[in-house]
Amino acid sequence: MTSSRTVLVSCAAAVLTPVVLVSAAAAAPAPPQTSPGCVTRAEFRAAKVGLEQAQVRRTFGTSGRFGDGGAGGYSRSYARCDDSGCRVLVEFSTLEDDRVPRVANKRYRGLC
Repeated sequence: MTSSRTVLVSCAAAVLTPVVLVSAAAAAPAPPQTSPGCVTRAEFRAAKVGLEQAQVRRTFGTSGRFGDGGAGGYSRSYARCDDSGCRVLVEFSTLEDDRVPRVANKRYRGLC
């Protein structure tokens, strides 16, 4: 025979479990939203100086086009999502200590 205490504990667990799962899901950070093939203003703002090129590619959702380069740095341009025909310009530079290309400068109104 089942005691009333066992039934009460089982009911309480069934009621509280969904609340705990919902709370844990709400606390997880949302994945970055990317727009394939072009860059939004929000994506542009997320690409901070010092970010690696691979991180910029993931943030923008595109690898862009090689612009120009030399002496340890280069630029890439990315289409904007606003139908202006303009392109975002991001300049990458490698530091002596790690040789990883990182954002050195960026311009939303880079190429129009």
